[in-house]
Amino acid sequence: MKPNKRMSMAFIVAAFGIPFAWEFYTGSRSNDYNEKKFNSAEEIAWGKTISRFLRLFRRAYGTSEGQNIFMDNLFTSIFLLYILRTQYKALATGTHRVNALLPELTWGAKFERGEYRWATAIHEGVSFLYLEYGDNKMVRFLSTLHGSPHANPGETKERWDSETRTYQDIFLPSIKLDYDAGMMWVDMVDMLESMGGAERKQKEPKAGSSACQKPRADNKVAKGAVCSVS
Repeated sequence: MKPNKRMSMAFIVAAFGIPFAWEFYTGSRSNDYNEKKFNSAEEIAWGKTISRFLRLFRRAYGTSEGQNIFMDNLFTSIFLLYILRTQYKALATGTHRVNALLPELTWGAKFERGEYRWATAIHEGVSFLYLEYGDNKMVRFLSTLHGSPHANPGETKERWDSETRTYQDIFLPSIKLDYDAGMMWVDMVDMLESMGGAERKQKEPKAGSSACQKPRADNKVAKGAVCSVS
């Protein structure tokens, strides 16, 4: 989900750079067609955010099972990951909002880039991994797809350091590598969309300026000119 300059939001499910399902949201008071298709019982039980995610998930994947899903911090919650695992047999990984931290899993102090801390928990047979990773800023992950980092620790790669202005070897845990690879397709769709045509505001030129042309004999103004002619 990313807002654009027209104050609407696009919710996209994509894989390999191809969007499989999407919705546009322009506000709860709008007459948007998609907003009228809410499953009221599901929305009342789980809220609009989870309801929208599951609706897009079903539209993209139907009843197929075994999907690995990656999501941004708008959607990520223990409850949603639990629903995906138990009702749809899907595993998921997402970034976790800083204001939605679990108190018992918050270590507080920041740490150096490449360092991480983690904890695991099991609830009704569903395993969760919570991991905090020091990147350019603190990144927090929640996952049912990944287990203990000791089983699959990750890789060390060169990354640019803006403070020293040199490349440094930075450790990347497997959960970050998989998340970046999974979200790449949504980011690619967003990039391609931004390269397309967009509405642009144009200032109205003053009458008599070179940018403002006089009406032709047929009382029409040349294409592209915006004029105030008395």
